[in-house]
Amino acid sequence: MKRLKFAYQHCQAFVEQNELDALAPAVALAHEQLHEKKGGAGQQFLGWIDLPAEFDQAQIERIGEAAGRIQGDSEVFIVIGIGGSYLGARAATAMLSHSFYNFYPQLKGGRRRFSLWGGRQSAALTCRN
Repeated sequence: MKRLKFAYQHCQAFVEQNELDALAPAVALAHEQLHEKKGGAGQQFLGWIDLPAEFDQAQIERIGEAAGRIQGDSEVFIVIGIGGSYLGARAATAMLSHSFYNFYPQLKGGRRRFSLWGGRQSAALTCRN
């Protein structure tokens, strides 16, 4: 897997070398804590570090089975949320679909509609008793 490399020459117009040097110890500590998975807040959420080299194949199969059931039982799939419940789905669909996927039948190829509702909810959409 390729490693991310910071090419600082592209930001020299607005970041001084001494500023980068001052940040270097904190960056080194964060890198160590991430890759050694010890220390630092949120260390229990670092499973993504090993992707795609290591993953739970059984989990992938369960996701595929659930997707098949949803596709078979549903005409429309709506994700409602804010934060991770919304943004993860939004990122995946933005990456994998045309911006106007639901509006172009030729792009859908018979697949179901998918809608994301989140980030900008209006008070008019909330349910009241």
